[in-house]
Amino acid sequence: MKIIYKWAVALSCILLWTSCNDEWKDEQYEQYISFVNCGVNKVYLKYNAEGGNKTYSIPIQLSGSTKVGKDVNVTVALDTDTLATYNDETYRLRTDLYYKELDEQHYNFKSWSTTISDGKTKGYLDVDFNFAGLDNYDKYILPLTIDESSDLRPNPVKHYRKSLMQIVLFNDYSGKYEMSSEVVEVGNEKEKLKVENRNSFVIDENTIFFFAGMVDESALDRKDYRINVKFIKQNPDDTSGVLEMWADNDAIDFKWEKAKCFFIIQEEMDAVQPYLKRRYLTMNVSYTYKDLANPAYPITYKYEGTMIMERVLNILMPEEDQIMW
Repeated sequence: MKIIYKWAVALSCILLWTSCNDEWKDEQYEQYISFVNCGVNKVYLKYNAEGGNKTYSIPIQLSGSTKVGKDVNVTVALDTDTLATYNDETYRLRTDLYYKELDEQHYNFKSWSTTISDGKTKGYLDVDFNFAGLDNYDKYILPLTIDESSDLRPNPVKHYRKSLMQIVLFNDYSGKYEMSSEVVEVGNEKEKLKVENRNSFVIDENTIFFFAGMVDESALDRKDYRINVKFIKQNPDDTSGVLEMWADNDAIDFKWEKAKCFFIIQEEMDAVQPYLKRRYLTMNVSYTYKDLANPAYPITYKYEGTMIMERVLNILMPEEDQIMW
């Protein structure tokens, strides 16, 4: 019995060794074209002055075990159908949460084609963005696919030949703020409602918006409670300044106390990792608004206190390469 067992083990080892030596048969000799950042991927872009102009290079790569031996031309095209399918499968009936296709007025391809030089495995497509007038209440995607007219076959795995680029804008003031105080009902200050944090979104290089009080950021009526905040400095290098606040919807009867609304920026280098800079932005705000969930009995709420955002920045890297917020 032991002899049979030993022979069985030996035979298994031989088969295993043979299968390992046959791995070369699975090598990918056929070259395919793929997006480096495929599927749904976030592209972080800083909103700069003069309309938020920004150039971004989209990386495209060749895959395969052998060299092509020539230059390869790659062409991309819009892929609206894939975006529509993704929205439907992800959000179903919540159409207010659907990603919107970025309008062509906000981007311009210098060319829809690029060339990957012989001996190289990667090429780039340059696209110029202009974000002036873009309402970041909605989420935007630039949906792309590798066109069949390219010199080589697009990757047969559908995921790799598609790139749904979610455009995420940021400026020096946007991000997640920790809330230090509670939201209270005016006239019933004993009833305190805690909101842990509040996300803010870009309007332009010096302006953000967030949703008032305790309004849920995925609520159907959230747009009615959008609060805009502009950061104003006397000089560009100032580490403090004043705020200007307003609401788009007059019905919520938004009011703010100008004397209590200001901001302070503090920076310090990390004691352990000297290439890291910690940046703290503190907003002091005081405002009231009406909750219109029941229009017959609107409730006025007040928030007064600080909102604090921390960014940990690697000074050796561009901000846009650091997903820190």
